[in-house]
Amino acid sequence: MDPLENLDAFFRRVRERMDVGRVEYGDRSFASDPLSLVNEIQEEILDIAGWSYVLYCRMERVREKNSELSRMLGNRINRPDGAG
Repeated sequence: MDPLENLDAFFRRVRERMDVGRVEYGDRSFASDPLSLVNEIQEEILDIAGWSYVLYCRMERVREKNSELSRMLGNRINRPDGAG
């Protein structure tokens, strides 16, 4: 797979987000103090980290459930009497 295959779709999504921001906030960001933009980016990075942790926790629960299910099925399949 070409790593740049989805680049156009990615930038379309970026443009869509910027259009939504323009409607909601106007074009103020383009005239904002750069330090204000850095602060905004830092807040977004913290949001990404937070959402990543939420996803991590959810995936850990899925892994645990999968392990439990595998053990249960493995015990049934591996029983010497073949009973399930």
